[in-house]
Amino acid sequence: PGMADFSQFSQPDFNVKAWVNEVLQKGKAGDDPLDVYAQGLVMKLQMLSLELGNSLEEASATAVVNIPRSMREVERVKRDCNTLQVRMHSFQEKLSQIEGGTHNAVTLLASLDKVKERMTQTMASLKSVSKLTSLTQQMDQVFTEGDLPRIASALEELHQTIRTLQHVPEFRDHARQLEKYQDRLEGLLRPQLLSAFNRHDTEAAQQYLHLFDTIGRRDQFMAHYYSCRLVPIKLIFSAFKGHQFDAPVNSDTHIEGWLSQFYDEVVMMLNAEMPWASAVFMDNYRDVVAQLMVTTLSHFTNEMQARIFSLLTPPPAVMPVPSSALSTNAKNSGLLTRLQIVIRMFGQTNHFAQALNSLFPPDACSPQLRLSLLKVIYAPYRPVQRSYPETEKKALLSELKTITPPYITGQILDNVHTVDELGPKLFIIGEGAVERCIQFTEGSESEGLVSTLGDYFTSYAQHILGLLKHLRSTSGLDAQPTLPQQQQHQNP
Repeated sequence: PGMADFSQFSQPDFNVKAWVNEVLQKGKAGDDPLDVYAQGLVMKLQMLSLELGNSLEEASATAVVNIPRSMREVERVKRDCNTLQVRMHSFQEKLSQIEGGTHNAVTLLASLDKVKERMTQTMASLKSVSKLTSLTQQMDQVFTEGDLPRIASALEELHQTIRTLQHVPEFRDHARQLEKYQDRLEGLLRPQLLSAFNRHDTEAAQQYLHLFDTIGRRDQFMAHYYSCRLVPIKLIFSAFKGHQFDAPVNSDTHIEGWLSQFYDEVVMMLNAEMPWASAVFMDNYRDVVAQLMVTTLSHFTNEMQARIFSLLTPPPAVMPVPSSALSTNAKNSGLLTRLQIVIRMFGQTNHFAQALNSLFPPDACSPQLRLSLLKVIYAPYRPVQRSYPETEKKALLSELKTITPPYITGQILDNVHTVDELGPKLFIIGEGAVERCIQFTEGSESEGLVSTLGDYFTSYAQHILGLLKHLRSTSGLDAQPTLPQQQQHQNP
């Protein structure tokens, strides 16, 4: 009996035949005979049917008792709902009557509230006018006393008062008067402020920064700061006396030595400025110093571009000079040498940019300022980089003229030997151009370099063709045949 599953009787898709067959199959697999197993199963079904019948009778009796009670409860709830609905209708009618009777009163109250608000604004404006008149009359006396914090506080109060009256055209002249007072205070503060900057006086600088913030002129404070820090850097930049190829690299007349010294001085100044700036400008001091560098280097961009272009423009020769009279550096001061100097300067600028990158890391400085700083560092080289292919072309063709000697009349072997030696030099110079393109433009002008190298090798090929024509002419290969020779060719 434990083998039969009686729970299937409650399933909606119960199949009598399938259940009986399944149970009998289980009975065959058991130890008891099939008829005994079937009798036991029938007895179990009878007992289960009896239990279900008893349960059904008990549930029916309980339902018969509870149904009248439930009906009475439903009727009571229905009566309560009807009563509530009647009350809601009554309340809605009363509310409509109240709204109709008080509409005029509400409108009157709203208009009175507007009048009150306007009177309050008028009163505040009149007080502001009285206060403005009083402050304006006192400003000259405050300036005479020379108490800078009190002057700044009075100007702030005057500014707030003018803002409340900015909608009144009659008081616009007071805004211009306020600017004059602010300029006057700034003029008083400027000498002391610059002195504090030069002495790196942290406490005084903080006080002046607070005063400038009080009168709403922080931008002017920063402008004075940048201008003051520009002075020593400008002296270093102005120390350059003009490039001379015979001068030592570490002298002020050699542009590479000067540029290296200039960058070193700037980095040293920044390392000394950082602790002071952190005490004055607090959390955003790196942004302040980064903006200082952007402002400072922008001041030198045009002049630096002019120096680079002048370096790439050799001065015209006044009169020919014998080669023996030139020093080694002077002999090598052609356009290619000058271009190499510019590329080495660009390498120095790369090292300078890396040094600044360590001072202004991405997690401590604004991304926009970092980008602006990189742009201003490399700005002097941008025009030269854009015209690099043309400059390289001029340098290569000039160098080609230097390494290709004129033809030697009557010396065929010497001319051939010269061509043989010229080939390796030609490709070494071409490979140097590729390296310079990578160093100076990081390959961005490679397309223009391909055209430049094409012109370079074409010029060399034209030189070789000219030499071949010269050799044919000097060896008699281009001579016209004589009359007997013509007859010999015609009559073999």
